[in-house]
Amino acid sequence: MGGGLADATIARRLALSHRTVQRRVRRMMELTRVEGRFAFGLRVGELGILGSKDGTERVDGDLS
Repeated sequence: MGGGLADATIARRLALSHRTVQRRVRRMMELTRVEGRFAFGLRVGELGILGSKDGTERVDGDLS
């Protein structure tokens, strides 16, 4: 998602159905209480869910 890929492309790369990817993205957005993919990206950044560019991971990123 971070690379701007469409759900169908993500699905092919992960060997999942397009619908499965749509459901998972929608659920992640519900958990982070945002509407829209852009807002989701911002929220993921705020929570530090993906770690940092230096490869370290943040373990306290809570979705609740």
